[in-house]
Amino acid sequence: WDEKAAQGAAYFTAPNPPYGAVFTYFLRDSLQAAKGVRLDSEKELAAEGEDTPYPGWDELRREELEDSSALILTVRDGDGRIVRQLQGSGSPGLHRTAWDLRHADLRPEAGSKPNRNAKGVSVAPGTYSVEMSSRQDGVLTPLAGPVTFEVTRLGERSQPGMEPAELEVFQLELAEFSNQVGDLNAVLNDSRVRLDNIRAALKRAVHDDPELYTIAVDLEKRLEQLTERMRGNQRRGRYNDAQPVSVGRRLGTVQGGSRSSTYGPTPMHLEQYEFAKAQFEGVSEELSVILDDELPALERALDTAGVPWTSGRKMR
Repeated sequence: WDEKAAQGAAYFTAPNPPYGAVFTYFLRDSLQAAKGVRLDSEKELAAEGEDTPYPGWDELRREELEDSSALILTVRDGDGRIVRQLQGSGSPGLHRTAWDLRHADLRPEAGSKPNRNAKGVSVAPGTYSVEMSSRQDGVLTPLAGPVTFEVTRLGERSQPGMEPAELEVFQLELAEFSNQVGDLNAVLNDSRVRLDNIRAALKRAVHDDPELYTIAVDLEKRLEQLTERMRGNQRRGRYNDAQPVSVGRRLGTVQGGSRSSTYGPTPMHLEQYEFAKAQFEGVSEELSVILDDELPALERALDTAGVPWTSGRKMR
């Protein structure tokens, strides 16, 4: 439900102020792409009664290919490393953009729309800086800064835990491992699609090597077993049957218990993290053998046998 829920328009509400460090900046001129500059020029000519000539196909195509303009606020830590890049308004006037005191969320996006609920790792207290740049047609140009500021802890914890800097390092490492798990799952999905296409091509191909189909089925079964070790058995899960703990479940336990905590992971979380990494390495090694050796060998055999082309194979 929205902010007012079912209380009607007479119930006053207002949005909360932005959380984190708020950057205030002024732009005298707007950041415009070539098309915007041309349109403004044509408006001025039209207002003066002058002719507005057609720009021509080359100019229109250049405008179509031009990258959109953006105003970029770059946050760096005390060592000069980039922590976050924010996009602010590029229109003329006074603007404010808030940084939520978190690193960028580097999880791969599913499609072009960003995940609004995605959050990066919180930064540790310390000295940071922000600088402002314009990005026009892919070229970054410095405009102002850097300006330094301090990030401080709001209150002291009631129980001991990891030091903030140590916790930040752990959570960044955990986020990177989570990305690796996601990458491997995506490769497993793609590989299973490749093999499914190979089986379909073998069924309609005219060839005299039945062993090729047997090899494809065997590889597909092994990929399914690797997928189960990564994500668990969905059929057994639906019936709430006990099964070996998957990499994804261990990782979810660690993330759920430590991602939003300022105390850091418990010994149980650290233990599960080590188990997950060990299981992941085993799956990764077995998958590498399939993708680097066995699947390419099968695809070369398909080319030799004249089996129709499938995605992932080299063009003939």
